[in-house]
Amino acid sequence: SAGTTPYGSNSITREEEGCLIHEHWSGTNAGTGQSFNFYNAARHDWTQVWVASSGGQLHLVGRSDGRVMVLEERSVGPDGKPVRQRITWTPEPDGRVRQLWERSTDGGKTWAVGFAGWYRRKA
Repeated sequence: SAGTTPYGSNSITREEEGCLIHEHWSGTNAGTGQSFNFYNAARHDWTQVWVASSGGQLHLVGRSDGRVMVLEERSVGPDGKPVRQRITWTPEPDGRVRQLWERSTDGGKTWAVGFAGWYRRKA
């Protein structure tokens, strides 16, 4: 059924007196990655710094409205043109969290889905 194909697993810990959320991700294709997530009280926003074993990296900034978390990065692609990446996390009624990763190359007018999946706690 939809949403049951595992793409990887996460181990998430709170560190630095609860001020940092540290994610360790392992993909089913042997890729790995880590992120550091923290709240900036002066700016009232969240930051995620992600680094993958493939060399990929993201520096996302955004906010939570108390239910949905949206973080975004604005960067330059290999062709020298601006690229926006946006990741949205939405809690589902069944306890899962939906992650939608989108990319725009036209300043946010249109978005292409790069990844859509769900997180769920191990039973």
